Amino acid sequence: MGFHNGAYATVWSVEDKGNFTKVQMSTSSKNRETGEYETDWNDFASFVGGAHKLAKSIGLKKQDRIKIVGGDEKNRFDKESKRKYYNHVVFEFEPVNNGNGGGKTETASSVSTSAGGTEEDPF
Repeated sequence: MGFHNGAYATVWSVEDKGNFTKVQMSTSSKNRETGEYETDWNDFASFVGGAHKLAKSIGLKKQDRIKIVGGDEKNRFDKESKRKYYNHVVFEFEPVNNGNGGGKTETASSVSTSAGGTEEDPF
């Protein structure tokens, strides 16, 4: 199914860019004929707001699993270069089985923003 709200993803790289976190991740689904998992989507996404803060606070790293709770995908076409550009943004996610020993699952919406409130679900 690819990149969408509710998708589970595997993290392949994490880079803090100051105001956001650049994360390479992939999603996959099981092939009913072979029983093997196949990659549906693999790209970079910008973790912003509460997702950026949560990624920093939990130390998001390679091979962590996450559930995308709030995200958006946009594209634009550049007439001069005749290329289409895709932007993937994650506003909220939940860590999944990241070696934290179970415990309480922290979501991006539970991390305070710099304004003192909490990140709101944009959808």
